Amino acid sequence: MSRVLRVLLPLAILGVGAGATALLIKHRRVAKPAPPEVVLPLVRVASLSPTNHQFVVRTQGTVSPRTEINLVSEISGRILGIAPGFHDGGFFEEGEVLVSIDPRDYELNVTRA
Repeated sequence: MSRVLRVLLPLAILGVGAGATALLIKHRRVAKPAPPEVVLPLVRVASLSPTNHQFVVRTQGTVSPRTEINLVSEISGRILGIAPGFHDGGFFEEGEVLVSIDPRDYELNVTRA
């Protein structure tokens, strides 16, 4: 092979490659950005309405009162009546009469004194 061919052939290959590269760059297509795909999540919908629901809780333990009192009479006498709320777990208001005592014994003792 001649010396000229050895030099020109690689230069020609490089020139063709450079020309092809320039041609591709000049006529390249600009990619259009694709619109983002909106993926809607799948959901299940339930119509709800308020209801009264009662359930049973089975448990064991000791129940203790929040407050506890000792009911002591200042005078003796026969009990005439007990307030309706005066029982285990009952409620009563401050100043409410819990137990009514027959006043005759007390009045008799006051008269004797």
